[in-house]
Amino acid sequence: MKLILLGGNNVHNKKWIESARDKLSYLFEESVVLVYEHWKFDGKMNREKEIEKLSEIVHGNCVIFAKSAGIGLTLQAILEKKIKPKKCIFVGLPLNWEEVNGNELSPYFGNYKIPTLFIQKTKDPYASFSDVKKFLDKNKVKNYELKEVAGEDHDYLDIDELKMIIRRFL
Repeated sequence: MKLILLGGNNVHNKKWIESARDKLSYLFEESVVLVYEHWKFDGKMNREKEIEKLSEIVHGNCVIFAKSAGIGLTLQAILEKKIKPKKCIFVGLPLNWEEVNGNELSPYFGNYKIPTLFIQKTKDPYASFSDVKKFLDKNKVKNYELKEVAGEDHDYLDIDELKMIIRRFL
């Protein structure tokens, strides 16, 4: 099975997502980080271009691991039928950030059926654990697990803790 990793919007996520790849790669035959173009030029994300790149590397038996803005990108690609992963792992669902940037997430979950693990901090400023639970219930999302980790930021630096949760999910 192949692991595709998508980081958050900010270029500071690049090292984190590479570290996540290194710690999770033993669970997969291959692990690939999607390097966003705007990370190279410190610009704004071009979602269509990144979805196109994502669709070129997602095929066959694969799992998507996405954090924050990478989740919105993944959900849009799934809705547009450009990718069909076997499972998804979403870390730090950014409900507030996506809405501020004009990307309402509810439509992405209308007919969502992919087995998905959501990992959310208790007081993540972009959406608390309880906010995510309410959102998933309100949108009648099925076939998911929601795990809470302690914290009040959006950084998810304890990759070893994430690894233990993910290993159980897989």
